[in-house]
Amino acid sequence: TCVSCSAGGHVAVGGKNKTIHLYTLDGDKLTEFQTLSAPHSGAISAVAYNAAGTRLATGDANSRIATWVVGAEYQVDKGDLVFHSSTVKSVAFSPGGKYLVSGGLDCMVIAWDLETGKKATARAHHNG
Repeated sequence: TCVSCSAGGHVAVGGKNKTIHLYTLDGDKLTEFQTLSAPHSGAISAVAYNAAGTRLATGDANSRIATWVVGAEYQVDKGDLVFHSSTVKSVAFSPGGKYLVSGGLDCMVIAWDLETGKKATARAHHNG
């Protein structure tokens, strides 16, 4: 299970069932309002909102990353960010929101240009 909370009070929860469950957080009450699946085909292994809470990034066990536009109904923005060769373990937006950075079990850190949807840079990091 992975989880992220937005500035706007949305909570995204991903897990083994290949879906992302979206909730509103009101005080101590979580209310589910949408479930996302496509374009993921593997267990959801990473979720993160950007600082403004206007975008969500998700990663899965089949090395796929997607970004979503946050709204009353979330919509896929970029659905085919694939370069990792194994499970995506973390995703994070850059402070300005231009880039998404991902890390995977393949020991790669990748920066994605969100305007183009292309890999901006990739770097192997140490194992351990």
